Amino acid sequence: MTDSLGRWVTTVDASADFNGALAVATTQFGLAASVGTLAGGTIGGTIGGVALGASVGIASAAQMYNTLRSAGDI
Repeated sequence: MTDSLGRWVTTVDASADFNGALAVATTQFGLAASVGTLAGGTIGGTIGGVALGASVGIASAAQMYNTLRSAGDI
């Protein structure tokens, strides 16, 4: 698509970018919580899942922010 001066214009679907970044962050958090649960065993599974899930969740949130920021959505 071009603008009135003939320059190429790219449209950005901000909601699709947000949903995609959120899906990646959610998947990473779920996988980390599962691995933490398996590594923690029966009693420590909850603690392992929370500890690993929280740390990866924070990193995933930062990655999501950076993805949306680089796309110009925020």
